Amino acid sequence: MSRNEKLGNCRKIPLIILVVFLFCCSCGAGRHLPVQTENRDSVRVEVREVTRYIRDTVFLEIPTQSAENTTRDTSSHLETDYAESDARIDPDGTLHHSLKNKPQKQPVPVDVPQTQKDSIVYRDRYISETIKVPRELTSWQKWQMRSFWILLSGLAIFVLRKPLLTLIRRFI
Repeated sequence: MSRNEKLGNCRKIPLIILVVFLFCCSCGAGRHLPVQTENRDSVRVEVREVTRYIRDTVFLEIPTQSAENTTRDTSSHLETDYAESDARIDPDGTLHHSLKNKPQKQPVPVDVPQTQKDSIVYRDRYISETIKVPRELTSWQKWQMRSFWILLSGLAIFVLRKPLLTLIRRFI
């Protein structure tokens, strides 16, 4: 095997490594977040019912009543806030007694329920919008970007090595 054949095989190996390295370190496609807009309206009605008890006075009307009683006793007289009584002795010696209620309205305190209804209308508007936001690069993407420039400079040195070596030898 001649020297040129050995050099030809040696030159193919770095080129293959270079191509494989380029495929591994190539830039990925950019990922874009879609822009979405969503409008939504909602109306809800909330009804609140509050019951409060208020102290109030109600006037009760006491009905008129009458009652009679006959007895062989002497005399009798009865009276209350609501009724009056008259008694008398009849000629045959019996006691006649009558009782009558006074017509009136009597105040009585009562708790009266008072219901208050209140309705509140809520109108909610939801506007949701998705916006593209630039995100940070991952460490793998940063490494790919740095390795591209290193690979490019290595490739330039590899291609231009003979002219560079002759230039360096002139100055040494």
